[in-house]
Amino acid sequence: IVGGYECQKHSQAHQVSLNSGYHFCGGSLVSKDWVVSAAHCYKSRIEVRLGEHNIQVTEG
Repeated sequence: IVGGYECQKHSQAHQVSLNSGYHFCGGSLVSKDWVVSAAHCYKSRIEVRLGEHNIQVTEG
């Protein structure tokens, strides 16, 4: 995000990080089992990280 700002810790509970050994896309949790993201973010193996403020370290 260009020109954005760091939000308060854990204030965006619906925001997820999509990983495949590294962060490559973001998404939004829309229900218990579903995340919405851009089509170009699809990979056959994805780790979804939810509830973390700093994606550089494993928090959750």
